[in-house]
Amino acid sequence: MMAFVNDTMVFPMESQMFGERNIGGENEDYNPYMKTEVYTQDLIGLKTLDDERKIKMFVMEGGHL
Repeated sequence: MMAFVNDTMVFPMESQMFGERNIGGENEDYNPYMKTEVYTQDLIGLKTLDDERKIKMFVMEGGHL
């Protein structure tokens, strides 16, 4: 997974790595991918890939590519 810190096309930035906004939570912060329903219920295989250590994460300078 890759995220670009100056991306102006994908909002919020955390969603570049399947994170999501925690609406109604404290400060309405963001949940990382491993706390989302998509991950915990393995709806698209993220948990399986993570369990197999096949997910790599990179945060890069720059904008949307």
